[in-house]
Amino acid sequence: MKTAVAYIRVSRETEVSSIHSTETQRTMIESYANQNSIEIIDWFTDVNVSGGKKTRQNLSQAVSLAKRTGSYLIVKDLSRLSRRASECLSLLAEVNVIDTTLGIDADEKVLALMGLFGEWERQACSTRQRQTIAYLRSQDPSRKFGNPHTLVEGRVTSAQRRSSMADEFAMKLAPLIMTDETLQDVANKLMMFGIKTRRDKDHWSPTTVRALRLRVERLSGM
Repeated sequence: MKTAVAYIRVSRETEVSSIHSTETQRTMIESYANQNSIEIIDWFTDVNVSGGKKTRQNLSQAVSLAKRTGSYLIVKDLSRLSRRASECLSLLAEVNVIDTTLGIDADEKVLALMGLFGEWERQACSTRQRQTIAYLRSQDPSRKFGNPHTLVEGRVTSAQRRSSMADEFAMKLAPLIMTDETLQDVANKLMMFGIKTRRDKDHWSPTTVRALRLRVERLSGM
């Protein structure tokens, strides 16, 4: 009996009924394996991973196991391996791949062409997506795109990171700004020393110095 290592990749796990969902891919692989007397010795899955990502630990482990055991690497279709033709071709040179939509007897040249089609499709989808977003934004500049929960979570994380960096910057300059000098004198001193603002500007204003002093006072509990 032939043996195979199964690999599943999902760019975004949203709906179970999706044609690329983990459940759909597993069903297709199991059905194909049963019909062709292929024993699946192990399963590897990457969820929320783009097909354009070069390094995927689970894929590497699947390929390694297939090579070590002399097994096939079985996938729903080649796009699950990669959306980059060069990477598909590299994998096809390393291990025998079964694309369940093409069959076990698919010619290597056909598999190589499918790898190219996968990359062309990715590029076309990316272009169409950018064009669509640009058009929708031109019609409604306030329109939001993406998962609302993820967007909110990302904004919170980004704000926290910016605040942390601002705190660190202020504390580094504390010895220079927490003096009895006027705000303008401190600003002039910082410019004379060639110290740039946190936004990488050469000019310091009294307002910027005041904001830093207030941040240092807050952090120091003054």
